[in-house]
Amino acid sequence: MIATGQPATVLAASWDPSILWTGAYLAGALLVGAVFLELFRRYLRAERTDRLSDSEQLTQYRTLYEQGAISEEEFNRLRAVLGGELRKAARSPATAAAPDQPPTPGAGPPTDAPPRNGEPPPDTGVRPA
Repeated sequence: MIATGQPATVLAASWDPSILWTGAYLAGALLVGAVFLELFRRYLRAERTDRLSDSEQLTQYRTLYEQGAISEEEFNRLRAVLGGELRKAARSPATAAAPDQPPTPGAGPPTDAPPRNGEPPPDTGVRPA
């Protein structure tokens, strides 16, 4: 209990404001770090979704050509480059998914594969000589 002869400022004098400032600095640093991490996460997500496929790029360039933003010569040059990329991807869909890896030998469809599971080959009517 407070004695009646003591002023009320004695209790306030025992309070240390440095604890409050330290807590405020810590909370501010955590807030700045959280904002930085969120911005970095959004940057990475935007970078992944900004990539268009070759066909989407070609469609976008066709629209620009139709609007008159690019010339016919530019469009034909872009179409030749992107068309080549599309043809490459259509020829080898397995390598289009992983362009950094070289194709595996024998990874294509088998031409005259032996029958599986011990099944005899289908009768074609042709007998070996």
